[in-house]
Amino acid sequence: MSGMMIKTYWFSYILFLVFLGGLLVLFIYVSSIASNELFLTSNMLKMFLMFIVIISIFSFINSFNNNLFMNFFINSDMINFFNYNNLLLNSNFNKINLNKLYNSQTFLLMMMMMIYLFITLIAVVKITNIFYGPLRSKF
Repeated sequence: MSGMMIKTYWFSYILFLVFLGGLLVLFIYVSSIASNELFLTSNMLKMFLMFIVIISIFSFINSFNNNLFMNFFINSDMINFFNYNNLLLNSNFNKINLNKLYNSQTFLLMMMMMIYLFITLIAVVKITNIFYGPLRSKF
């Protein structure tokens, strides 16, 4: 999907490696849990996290309806900054920048990736719940 949006496939390979690395880090973290202590969370923290999830889902759905959400992130100061930097760096070698990752075509892909990683984080926390028993038994 990202190869069709950006017209290059290196971004797909990088995303695959990032997901694989993230899963490996999660696996190492979960397998090396030493104590099964209960993390106490307040209701205010739960409400804040639910608010963040609802706002991110709403903004993701809203971005399909109109482009006002995408235009909010690209302001005139940012455009002037990139134009000024391009005037300073006249050589062709230094014109490589990373604005392709966060422009309007790839914004939806990046939002989907962020929401996917957040939901994966919540799933790992729910799987490693202390009430379901220890992940590593004591000898």
